[in-house]
Amino acid sequence: VSTQSTGLKIRPSRSKPPVAFQIKMQITLLLLLLATLTLVSCHTNMISINGNRNCVRKFPNNSPIEDLNSNLMKCYGASSPAPSRCSFNEGQTVTLKWYHNDGEAVAASHKGPITVYLAEASSNGNGAAWFKIAERGYSNGKWAVDELNAAKGNWRVKIPEGLKPGNYIMRTELLALHSAQTRGGAQFYVGCADITVTGNGKASCSPKVAIPGGQWVRNADDSSVKLSIYWPPVTSYKIPGPRVATCSA
Repeated sequence: VSTQSTGLKIRPSRSKPPVAFQIKMQITLLLLLLATLTLVSCHTNMISINGNRNCVRKFPNNSPIEDLNSNLMKCYGASSPAPSRCSFNEGQTVTLKWYHNDGEAVAASHKGPITVYLAEASSNGNGAAWFKIAERGYSNGKWAVDELNAAKGNWRVKIPEGLKPGNYIMRTELLALHSAQTRGGAQFYVGCADITVTGNGKASCSPKVAIPGGQWVRNADDSSVKLSIYWPPVTSYKIPGPRVATCSA
């Protein structure tokens, strides 16, 4: 049997990359896109309580704080009291207002938890003075920030029942995790207000922690501040800081 050359050249086949590789590349491109989008100024502040702006401490700007050891974490550098105090009864529910623009409280991409703390005013927030009165993180596929935007920036918080009367500093913390896949990428938006609690309560609250400090956020590798909210999909999330305080006489 004789063979003859046909002059045809056989080209090696080009197989497609494995599906897992394609998915990984798509996720990488998505993360790069999201990182680019977060360079746009989409910042926020807490601007009022029950519509009153005069008891909110003056903030320098609406940029985030990323250094966990910065004293700005306390009240965003607002060490001086507000022009006046808002007065609330123990057990009363109040509404905090967050503002970015007329359409949203914060950019929808800035997903993360929201927490609220109190400290007795005499401490000026120094040392282990802060106790947490409210927190909301991730539940049923939604972040606290999603709920905040759905409520047009209004966030309801209850003053602890039975809390002893006196002057307090209220500290609000919105933690944006859109860049938290990178160490040091978590963004804290902090605001403080001066309030007076009235009533016949006699309770003190614990635990109390220092902010900044290791009992608030351990370090920059803590899973509450270093994680990807994109991949793998979030199924649970531990909110930074101590548990919500227990208040008793």
